[in-house]
Order: sequence, then C-alpha cells, then structure tokens
Amino acid sequence: MFFNVAQLDDNQQQQLLQKLKQYYENVHQINPASPNINYRRWTFDDSSFDEQHSIVRVDNHHITAAILVFEDGQNYEMGWTFGDNNKILLALWQSFQSIFPEKSLISGEFDDTDRQAMAVYQEFDWHETMPCQLTMLWH
Repeated sequence: MFFNVAQLDDNQQQQLLQKLKQYYENVHQINPASPNINYRRWTFDDSSFDEQHSIVRVDNHHITAAILVFEDGQNYEMGWTFGDNNKILLALWQSFQSIFPEKSLISGEFDDTDRQAMAVYQEFDWHETMPCQLTMLWH
C-alpha cells in the first residue's frame, strides 16, 4: 500500500529519514557523505519539498520504498528514489505514474553508482528515446 508523505505520522517521518540516510550513505561509499547532514532539512524543512507527490510504500507498518519529489512552480524534480529491493521500488514507480499530474514535467538524475535508480531508469524506455540527460513527460 502506498501513501503520500503528507499522510505520514511523526514516527513514519523519522523512519523515512532513517531510510534516506541509509540509502544516501550506501550510494556515496566512494565519496562518503558527511556525518553532519541534516536529512530533515533536506526534505521536510525544504520549502520546495512536495509532500503530496512524494510517496512511500508501506508494508507491515514499515516503509519499504520511497520516491521523494521537489516542486518549483510547474516543474518537479525527483530528489531520491530507493527501496528495500528493486521489485518493491519498481512497483511504487507504477503507482507514482498513476497519481502524478497529467502532462507534468519531472526531472531526475539517474546516477550509475546508484543501482536502484538505474533499475528504475532501465525499467522504462526513457533511455531508448532520449539522450543521457533526461526529461520525463508524464502523459
């Protein structure tokens, strides 16, 4: 079952921040993340963080996947996407496509050191129809 981030209670928000921290540190093993990063400031405290379009998957009261989105006027940017495994993450992306506003433009980075982001990138045909620097248009 998925929820938008605005629906999370304080404990679930804390769980999301912990999972973001684990994900970020895992992806940045070669160039380690600073231990002083304030993940709450990066998300909930950021005025461009879009709690309505950022979604999480919850299984047995635990967050198992997330897509975190930031908004700037009419433009959206995927900040982070991660999950317990690729299958769960890709299922959340299918849900995400169904709730995102039609004809909205969302940008995102798919870092080749991030195996989960690359799984999302490979799942869809964006890489076959667009250059490496991508723009996704939801229809």
